[in-house]
Amino acid sequence: MSLNRLTDKMVRQVREPGWYMDGAGLRLRVRINPNTGVVCRTWVLRLTLPGGAKREVSLGTPAEVGLADVRRKAEAMREAASSGEPLRAVLKAPLAAAPKPTFKEATIAFLKVHTKSLKNPKNAAQWRTTLETYAWPSIADVSVDQVDRGMVLRIVEPLWGVKTETANRVRARIAAVLDWAAEAGHRDPNAPNPARKEQFKKSLPAQNKVQKVKHHAALAIDEAPAFIRTLQDKGSVGARAFEYCILTATRTSETLEARWFEIDLEQGVWTVPAERMKMGVAHRVPLSPRAIEILVEMRALRRDDDFVFPGAKKGRPLSNMVFLMLLRKIGRDDITAHGFRSTFRDWCSERTEVLGEVAEAALAHAVGSKVEAAYRRGDLFDKRRALMERWAAFLQAAPVSSD
Repeated sequence: MSLNRLTDKMVRQVREPGWYMDGAGLRLRVRINPNTGVVCRTWVLRLTLPGGAKREVSLGTPAEVGLADVRRKAEAMREAASSGEPLRAVLKAPLAAAPKPTFKEATIAFLKVHTKSLKNPKNAAQWRTTLETYAWPSIADVSVDQVDRGMVLRIVEPLWGVKTETANRVRARIAAVLDWAAEAGHRDPNAPNPARKEQFKKSLPAQNKVQKVKHHAALAIDEAPAFIRTLQDKGSVGARAFEYCILTATRTSETLEARWFEIDLEQGVWTVPAERMKMGVAHRVPLSPRAIEILVEMRALRRDDDFVFPGAKKGRPLSNMVFLMLLRKIGRDDITAHGFRSTFRDWCSERTEVLGEVAEAALAHAVGSKVEAAYRRGDLFDKRRALMERWAAFLQAAPVSSD
């Protein structure tokens, strides 16, 4: 049975007449007074008495009894009904003040509700780890209704100058948990959220003033073909995966977590699902002939877990450290795997006449404004296919003889 379907915000704002179910017999009835036009909201609990008889009990209005309290009252009424106790006495008995969850408990409850709305299980784990690492040491045991701006500032301020992006992420995630707590009736819904960005305009310098942009170390364009030949000389699955990642200009995780059901070899298309993409939008990748050759080679190693580039353990892809280790073995730990996306972008700009929006689409970057995106129905796939075939040809170019 689905419980706690309603939120405080919905209870306050709903105007459409009807019955709104919270679960386990608790409902919100919304009516319009025909004489005054005023919206009337009433809590109604449907109970099953011993012997199977049904009874409906009014538990007051949301103005009199908030959502959290009416749920507690409903639970007490259900217990009384099942045990045969007099309902009137339970109905009139005052409720003891409900204990508020701690920030840690609120975080766990928030994630239980919102995990499905996050990009993937890995993202949900990162959410919890971030708050465990940076927020819980200070406020894990603080009642969620007592978390204030000063507490948040003491968490964020030490990180702001050295890990600005992390600090901002921590602040935003604290804010999300506190928003949930307000909706759940654990904080005053009319009070400002003390972790919102606007609360720190005077306390913290602007993010762009302190954050140092860190670019991923990239290989020079003309060194790329020789690097590809070095990878091709190695027979490991990791080397094949690295070459495929470079050929497709994708992110490391997109390549390592690729599954066979995403691949259409006949059409030469790899469709990365939305939940594995940074922008949360499915991405069609045109496959060059060399990329298809690699896939055909990997098909001989296909396992039940369906990973294109299988790891040592069944059910797991290659480790996300595999490219780093390869770079170290090759003696090129001065660059990064992600940096090859920059190499590809530089090659597009300096060695081709391709439009910037085609190159950006190949990298699965957002192109233009939301208005432009609305008018651009296609994904420039045919143009991207021609571009990726040129990129593959460049990478496989034979070395120029010195004679």
